[in-house]
Amino acid sequence: MVSEGFRMRKFAVLLAVMMTMLLPVASAVCSEIESGRTAIGAGVHQNCILTSDGNVICEGSNSRGQAADYANGDAMGVASGHSHNCVLQSSGNVH
Repeated sequence: MVSEGFRMRKFAVLLAVMMTMLLPVASAVCSEIESGRTAIGAGVHQNCILTSDGNVICEGSNSRGQAADYANGDAMGVASGHSHNCVLQSSGNVH
């Protein structure tokens, strides 16, 4: 039987590895927000940023077309999921 201490050490190592992988991404996202970005959609395989000019810039895996940018200039919100993104348009429609 595995001790509780061993599980906690294993969890701590896993958490440290995950943070090492995510810190550069988080830093890049924060610097983008400071440069006129207004919202973030964080998915499992992709991330999107809503810019102040109403466009959405996406980066990451594009295995299902989920990292495609939205450049119509009428985006008001962005949400990302496992392998999809949704853009709220100024008309109230969702793309």
